[in-house]
Amino acid sequence: MGLLRSIAVHGLVPSGLVVGQLREFINELIATTAEVIGARFGEVGFEALEEVFRRLGEGVAGRLREQLSLEPSVAGAADAWRVLGSLLGAKMDVHWQSGRVAEFTHSHCPQYEAFVQHGRLYCDSTCIPFVGSVATGVAPPVRVRVSRHADSEGLCIKAIEEPGV
Repeated sequence: MGLLRSIAVHGLVPSGLVVGQLREFINELIATTAEVIGARFGEVGFEALEEVFRRLGEGVAGRLREQLSLEPSVAGAADAWRVLGSLLGAKMDVHWQSGRVAEFTHSHCPQYEAFVQHGRLYCDSTCIPFVGSVATGVAPPVRVRVSRHADSEGLCIKAIEEPGV
């Protein structure tokens, strides 16, 4: 038995390994769930997934807002997205436009990669409702816009905007 296996079997799993494995499990869980629900229930299943991820985002927004003292603004919602991206292993850049719009581009998205492995991008049923409800849960007046949907050519671009922009 190798050293890492021996240590892990006794509950002494290095935190970096734990985080990496949990990220992979979460991404695989989301992709597999979307694949199965979509195959079994079609459009009604995808609508149900949207609701699940929207509700999940609302709960996450409340916890992040409280734990991180996020203000109800584009900046607060953008900070929530940056924290979530870091937790989930995504690499994102935020581009500010006049302080009223935060546009996010991804250089790496592990969820996109999991979807690609499953043969379909389920972003509109999972990720978009989740991050949208996180943003509006942190800052109710903001709105979320998808500037570019993910496709076989690349990752999505999303923005958080103040109303009236």
